[in-house]
Amino acid sequence: MFEGPQEGGTALVSGEPEILSCKAKEIVADTLVVGSGEHTDVGYRPEKINMDGSGHCSFFWRGERIELKVPGRHSVQNCLMALAVADLLDVPVKTAVKGVSRVEASGMRTEIMQVGGLTLILDCYNANPQSVEAGLDLLGSMDSGRSKIAFLGSMLELGKKSAALHSQVLSGAMSLKLDLVVATGLFTRGLSQEEGNRDSRIVSVADPHEAYQKIRDQIEGDEIILLKASREVRLEKLIPFFKSDFGTRDVSLDGASA
Repeated sequence: MFEGPQEGGTALVSGEPEILSCKAKEIVADTLVVGSGEHTDVGYRPEKINMDGSGHCSFFWRGERIELKVPGRHSVQNCLMALAVADLLDVPVKTAVKGVSRVEASGMRTEIMQVGGLTLILDCYNANPQSVEAGLDLLGSMDSGRSKIAFLGSMLELGKKSAALHSQVLSGAMSLKLDLVVATGLFTRGLSQEEGNRDSRIVSVADPHEAYQKIRDQIEGDEIILLKASREVRLEKLIPFFKSDFGTRDVSLDGASA
């Protein structure tokens, strides 16, 4: 990709992972690194990033305040890349800011769905280690007063490192302050029996529907639940079960179901 631009062209790369920008600079002399880290270009950095209890971020860019409609800290980086492209195309700052502020999450891409008192984060259109970690970060950052469940399905097409990557992501999930981590599909292979026995927060069942049945009675009805898996897993098939079991429940402010 970096070898494609004509001589004198500009490469635009994300600041994360840092190795990406290092490799890009070896190929394209004029490389702009966009992000919030110290190694990124100052002219494209955001200021005063803030995330509210619903997982939505706001920040300032070139003096303009931006409030994102797509939840997640990773959405800030996506927005910065779009703003950088607009800048290179001489789009006025106010026009660019107005445009990115209108963008909303599409279906099953960090889509927030209310089912009774439950908040479902539907992020099951695709999955790789970075996107799962971003989804977990969003889950962990939302309303600190509510219980949180990560329901994870297979990350596909990862090649020979699949098992190691599933194990790595699962370990990262367990390091967060989550009430329950449901490991299904290939995630069950990344979990040793010793680990499963040691941490009561882990539920490991290969089939997602069977996993749902196993945890259903542990769900009070006011949790925040992340559904994250690759497209082929079709984890959204669980939504009708959530609606059937929890869609008509009334949940009081203290979390008790009626």
